[in-house]
Amino acid sequence: PEVASAVAMHALETIHPAYLMNQIMAVNLSAAVFILLSEAGDASQVPAVKEALIKLDDLAEAALLDLTSDRTGGWTAKKQSDRDSNKDFGRYVSVDAVASCEAACNAIGKAEITISRAMSLLSKFPGAYGLVNDILDCEQGEMAASDDGRTRSDVLEMILRQQNELKVASEHVPLPSVQEYVIRNEDDCMPCQMTVRLGNVTGSRLGNGQGLLLALSECGRE
Repeated sequence: PEVASAVAMHALETIHPAYLMNQIMAVNLSAAVFILLSEAGDASQVPAVKEALIKLDDLAEAALLDLTSDRTGGWTAKKQSDRDSNKDFGRYVSVDAVASCEAACNAIGKAEITISRAMSLLSKFPGAYGLVNDILDCEQGEMAASDDGRTRSDVLEMILRQQNELKVASEHVPLPSVQEYVIRNEDDCMPCQMTVRLGNVTGSRLGNGQGLLLALSECGRE
C-alpha cells in the first residue's frame, strides 16, 4: 500500500498540467451530462428538451473522443519535433479538443436553461408537453399562438387550478386585492382580447365584497 500510494503521489506531482486538465474536463463533461439526463424527469418528454439533451450528448461524446486522442499521445506524436520549441501548449492540446469542449460547455448551459424552463412550465401545466414545447419555441417577448382547442383548455384549467389554490391558501396568505387575466385572440381578420378582473368591490351584488368585470375589446394593429 505504501508503494502504491507513493507511486500515485509521484504521478500527481509530475503530471503535466495539460494532462491533468484533460482528465478533469473529461470527468466534468461526463458528470454534467449524467446529472442533466437524470434530473430532467418529465421534462425529457418535451420535444425541445429532448432535442437539447440529444445534442448535448453528441457534443459531449465528440469532446471526450478529442480529449482521449490528445491524452493517448496522438497529438503529441505529431508535435514530437517541437519539443525544444516554446510552443509547449501545442504538444498537449489540439485545437479540435478546445473547440469541441467549448461547444459541449455551451450545450450544457443551453440544456440547463431549457430544462429549468420546461420544469417550471410543467408545474403550471402538468402533462401539457405540447403546450410547454410551443412556449419554449417562442422567442423572448413573443406570444405563443395556438389553434388547438386542447391548448386553450389547458390554459383555462391552469387558471381554475390557481384560483382553487388561492382559496385553500387564503387562511394563511392574504388574497390579492385585484386579480387580472387577459386572453388574447390574434386573429388576422378580427384581433380581440378578453379581460377578466376579479377583486374587492364595495357593495358588490356577488356578495362577500367580490366583484367580477368582463370586457371584450378589439386589438389595434401595431
